[in-house]
Amino acid sequence: MNKLPQELVDHISSYLELEDLSSTLTVSPEFQVAAEKYSGVFDEFELSQQNGYKFADTYGGRRFGYLQHLSFRTTLPPLEEEIDWDAEPEGHPPRDTEEHLRAADESFSKQIGFLFSSIRNVEDFANTRYGPGKIKLTIYTPTRYVDRANYAIQRAYVSWRVRLLRPDTLPNLASVRALRIENGMSWHSGNDWDTQTLRKIDLRVLIDVSSKLSNLATVCCGVGGDEWLTCNEDYSQHYITKDWAGPRRDTRQDFGRTLAHTALPCVRTARLNFIAPLGLAHHFDQLEQFPNLVAPALNDMFSSSLHVLSQQLRHFSLTALIDHTLFWPSDGGKAPSWPNLETLNVTFHIMTPSGNWYFDCLKKQGSKQGYLIQDSDYPPYVETELDRANTYHADQIDWTKIRDGRENRVVPNEDTIIPLLRSFAKAASSMPRLKHALLWAPLELAFDGKLKVKDLTNHIQDDGCSPLAWGLYYASPDAAAAVRDPWARSLYEASQDEKAGFDRRNRTTKGTRHIWWHVAKWRPGKALHEVFTQIGKDIHGDSLLEHWEDEYNGSGYCHRDEFERVENFLFGREIEFPPAEPL
Repeated sequence: MNKLPQELVDHISSYLELEDLSSTLTVSPEFQVAAEKYSGVFDEFELSQQNGYKFADTYGGRRFGYLQHLSFRTTLPPLEEEIDWDAEPEGHPPRDTEEHLRAADESFSKQIGFLFSSIRNVEDFANTRYGPGKIKLTIYTPTRYVDRANYAIQRAYVSWRVRLLRPDTLPNLASVRALRIENGMSWHSGNDWDTQTLRKIDLRVLIDVSSKLSNLATVCCGVGGDEWLTCNEDYSQHYITKDWAGPRRDTRQDFGRTLAHTALPCVRTARLNFIAPLGLAHHFDQLEQFPNLVAPALNDMFSSSLHVLSQQLRHFSLTALIDHTLFWPSDGGKAPSWPNLETLNVTFHIMTPSGNWYFDCLKKQGSKQGYLIQDSDYPPYVETELDRANTYHADQIDWTKIRDGRENRVVPNEDTIIPLLRSFAKAASSMPRLKHALLWAPLELAFDGKLKVKDLTNHIQDDGCSPLAWGLYYASPDAAAAVRDPWARSLYEASQDEKAGFDRRNRTTKGTRHIWWHVAKWRPGKALHEVFTQIGKDIHGDSLLEHWEDEYNGSGYCHRDEFERVENFLFGREIEFPPAEPL
């Protein structure tokens, strides 16, 4: 056994079950190496400040090459100390002071520094003999424990973003190939949130961390859904849970400025969700006026910076509040190009960054433009009259008092939607390798039994909101054949007659580009439609088949699942490494 080459031992071990692998650990050093490799025991590790020594001891040698996924959770010091009512008769302040915010930034920054130094120390020890690792790194956003019996509930809903201080001092890491930044805890309206709370991070943290990963090929994020918690009818609860407009605008603009001046040369795949979970972004009053997150800048720096990033990518999925500059610059300069982009998915919010809307209400009511952000749109550092009037302690937010959404926006606003569509089509026409492109908006329409909306959708439920979608999907000829009509049920669920129908369509449309329009009865004008017909024409020829009515939805809006199903088919649910070969 000791004379068998390592390659043969690896091949044998790759076929063994976990129990059998454990039996081979003591056969020989070669079998021990193979058993550790194929058992999966060392594939994942959740690093913390308490197990840093274990991490170094476990992965400071050959096992570093086995590590596939490393996760790291960040927390802020808890708010749980007892109040000395004699010394502080009014209790603790209901909002974070500047000192509290600085302490939170320092705590978060030290934790990220610990993470980077821990990986770098293992890298330095293992790289010289065993080569660089190939790690998927997940960083969870900060959580904090708040004793709500002693603290005002405002301390659980903080609009100030937690920042990463001194990012330039972080060491460069060569072993991290994929990065994901995720919400530190799941959130839905049924959560009690008795003690644990989620803190928002400054969006530029994603860029600051990515810039220190020299071989980063894939970057993902899932944050931001808690920016849309203004769903309570009760004013006090609305006031407490709202995301103040000032910090919200600043973090978007800071992200745009940082990304515009940061090189991420190896990134080829990006799946960025800035409204996660998506379900939180619909239960707000869509008649209300919202802030202008662009001004005083002339253009949305957030969208335009992602436009620059997308030109180096192969695969790009984005869920965000965006405008047309995501696809095409507004200065009319040299036409951009996307030489390598193959897969594009953009899920856009119904509101524009400037506070206008891509969709109108059924009766055309509601706000038309955003308001300018003033100094009063930043959270106070000290207690105010509004705080005193709207302070909750042990009482919880009543999430049953959410707005019913009877005035949801579902009618396309051509003043805003057409520039977005035109820039998307122009950009897609400049992508020679494009196989799949989705552009869609999630919608919801509440139905109380009185609205006559049969021409909009057949998915409305009598007892609540139906998750709808409005948008389109382009597929190149070879891609359309691979997807096999994604708007219908999966093939394994289909009948034999349906499968035969799919096969006939694929044979008769070979070499044909496809566009599925899921826009109900809305239709693009002649000039706009002509731009869409140019997508893929230079590469694949004139043949184009457009689908205007869906097999299951007729001329109504489709269910949101149909877009999400295609997105998950194209990108998967987990971080995927891109192909190893260079561009």
